[in-house]
Amino acid sequence: HGDRLTVDLPELSLADAPESAPLDLVVVGCGPSGLGVAERAAARGLSVGLVDPDPLSPWPNNYGVWVDELEDLDLADTSAKVWSKARVIIDDEHPEGLVLDRPYAQVDRTKLKTKLLERSVAGGVRFMRARVDRVEHGRSQSKLVLLGG
Repeated sequence: HGDRLTVDLPELSLADAPESAPLDLVVVGCGPSGLGVAERAAARGLSVGLVDPDPLSPWPNNYGVWVDELEDLDLADTSAKVWSKARVIIDDEHPEGLVLDRPYAQVDRTKLKTKLLERSVAGGVRFMRARVDRVEHGRSQSKLVLLGG
């Protein structure tokens, strides 16, 4: 699946987030969505923690996205390959598919994860290497219970 990433991640420890001063947001999982949410929330001034058992591990999946969506997120430089048109199959009436005149990109997983990690770190996101067992919801806040305590 590739080599581990080499981004210096600020650690989040349980002592950093006592119950008297909880984080605004804790994101579980360091996939594309988790990193995107963490980075965007931190950019808006929220205190954000991200919990993942191995946040620097490479993503195993391939991802594709419309080029204009990458551009809107300032991530156009993270594409590995771009096709000028895309063919989509949406139903049995058109088994040959429909051609869309919209550029589509295969994402370079390492470039995308590195860029999202770097943006998250720059925004103040802190990372905890752990697995979440469950979430306990209270009246005004929620609490993560980690595996092993």
